[in-house]
This record gives sequence, structure tokens and C-alpha cells, in this order.
Amino acid sequence: MFPIWYVLHCKEGEERKAAELLRQRYVCSGNAQIFLITFEKMKRYKGGWHRQEETMFRGCVFAE
Repeated sequence: MFPIWYVLHCKEGEERKAAELLRQRYVCSGNAQIFLITFEKMKRYKGGWHRQEETMFRGCVFAE
């Protein structure tokens, strides 16, 4: 059977904090997982290129 996915909404910019809280509190059962979908982008500042990791879906955390 297919897994059931949930989208949990949180404040924009606080996705990592929300995902960590969910992992600490609600992943007591062995097969539950919390996901935060991210990507890397290159940004130029201070005279050079820098990698930044950003969330793909701002304000969303995914749970299985």
C-alpha cells in the first residue's frame, strides 16, 4: 500500500526548528519520518560566490 503523507504548515523561516521539534516529540514510533525538502543555490556577495541551502516549500514540513 502507498504511504500517507502529511503537509504541516509553520511560520516561514522556521521550518528547520519545526522539523526538529517534530522529530524530538512525535517520532516515538519507529517508522514515522519528518522531511524538510531543501536545495542549494549560489549567491554572490562580499566579492565572491557562496552556497546557500534554502527550503523548497517555505512554511511547509512533510511527515510520513
